[in-house]
Amino acid sequence: MRIQQMSLSVLALSVCLVFGLSLREADAETCYLKAGDEIATFGDSITGQGVYQAYMQRVIDTLYPGSRITVVNSGSGGKSADSGVAALKAFPRKGPNSIATVMFGVNDTRWAAAGMEAKAKTFVEHMGRMIEIAKESEMPIIFLRETHFSHNAAPDAWVDSITEALEYLLKAAGELAAEKDVPVIDVLDAYREALSEAWKKDPKYEFTPDVIHPTQPGHAAMATEILRAMGVGLPLATDERGPLHLERKAAVKLEAADGNGMIAENGAIALVVRCRNTSDAQVEGEVTIVVSGHKDTKTASVAAGGTQELSFKIPAAKLESRWGVEPLYMVFKGDDVFVADHALFYYSKVFHTGKEAFVATAEDFRRASGEADRTCPVSRVSVNYHPRAGITIEFKWTDKNVVPAQLGFKNRFGQTIRAPLDLRNRDGQPCDAIEFYFDLRPDESMGRFTCNADANPRGVTRIGAYKGKKDGKFVTHLTPLPPPPSPRMRMDQTTFTDQGDGTCLLRLPKTTRGATLGFSMRVTDADEFGFGKGPVFYLTGRTDVVHEPMSYIMLSAAKPGIFYRIGY
Repeated sequence: MRIQQMSLSVLALSVCLVFGLSLREADAETCYLKAGDEIATFGDSITGQGVYQAYMQRVIDTLYPGSRITVVNSGSGGKSADSGVAALKAFPRKGPNSIATVMFGVNDTRWAAAGMEAKAKTFVEHMGRMIEIAKESEMPIIFLRETHFSHNAAPDAWVDSITEALEYLLKAAGELAAEKDVPVIDVLDAYREALSEAWKKDPKYEFTPDVIHPTQPGHAAMATEILRAMGVGLPLATDERGPLHLERKAAVKLEAADGNGMIAENGAIALVVRCRNTSDAQVEGEVTIVVSGHKDTKTASVAAGGTQELSFKIPAAKLESRWGVEPLYMVFKGDDVFVADHALFYYSKVFHTGKEAFVATAEDFRRASGEADRTCPVSRVSVNYHPRAGITIEFKWTDKNVVPAQLGFKNRFGQTIRAPLDLRNRDGQPCDAIEFYFDLRPDESMGRFTCNADANPRGVTRIGAYKGKKDGKFVTHLTPLPPPPSPRMRMDQTTFTDQGDGTCLLRLPKTTRGATLGFSMRVTDADEFGFGKGPVFYLTGRTDVVHEPMSYIMLSAAKPGIFYRIGY
């Protein structure tokens, strides 16, 4: 989607008032936050995902240990601004030590560009009511400009039209904010800027594969902008709150050098941060990085118009999860200068299949939908991988209520699928099925989400297994994504064996030019034929983005370690 710029003079406030507190009166050397603050985030499903709040919390905890600052998720899926009124009214801890951030607009467009004057009037009424509720309890309130509808860099008339509708609402809310002395953090502009950087790497890069809900890279940009605007990195305020940094332009720019590679499990990632001074005077201060609970600070002295490179180390010991995607938060603090920015940081621990097979049990599969007490029918998964020999996957598939595949079913868009499975569908299959995902891309692009949610990124192969009848018995068959999913995945050399007792063996030939491979699985346990007729289980990912490529299990026959990438 084209990035559309909008001139909103209401956001360029020289003085931002929060219930009578002028920024010029506030202590410019401190953060907006105080110890014990509670940041309550109100919004729709973008907020309800809870991702940008988790990123904010980790950065705050790392910079201010023991500060008792908490970020609370008060968002809920499918909601519009009217629900924010009820949620804020019901919030139990309203007061000066609780901060309300409010981000609505997407659902208030009703996903159409028509009737915007009436929609804007209703939207402003509800946003205004939230201001009144906050002021009645002396609770600081901040508006966030919500992230937009988007796909990749290619133009899309429908997406562009509803984004324009969203901006119409945000403009009206901005005018209300200016009138009521309520600050506005331009999350949307920061998000667009990050997305444009991702498009430089790959114009197919998606922050919102389903058009609206951000994946981790988008949430990282959102979290960083909120943290930056609140001055996170400066000392906490004590009496009066420090200023909000609503102006995004600064004389000092921070950027992390892009890079990827593999480090030992006891090693460290080498990071270079460039500090650029675009002013006509020398600047001196400190640069601090925060990532994965790790903090490090270096002294900086940058000549007018110059650049200084600072070297940091990120210890592998700080990378505690199997995988992670988060903002690498960077701060410059100097005399009268505060700047913050981020780079996307991605890592994945590599399982060494040259030593032993990767093994997963039924309990390793998490339920994306369906009954809470159901267990995944697939168990005893064993994966062996070698770049020359290929992949061998053995698993047990036990299902007492077999729902076989049928040809000619309709998908969620009403399209007729004349194959046993719809291997582009985001939400499971209409029958009992197992889907295998293989990320065969090189290291510099592995894990990127470069397609919409009802598709597969180029370089990611998806293969499905399903049940059918033969001689009166149920047997398992294999089907690839048509056309041939990847030039490096030779389906004509793939073998699949159903041993009859539920044990199946899948063998695939050499699959990738590199030493690493991303792997995941998804299982549909249907009760009857049709979408949504039984639980869906996934091996990796998050509930709302179950086949997020960055979450795939990384396999290597060469050696164990931790794969990382800095940048998009």
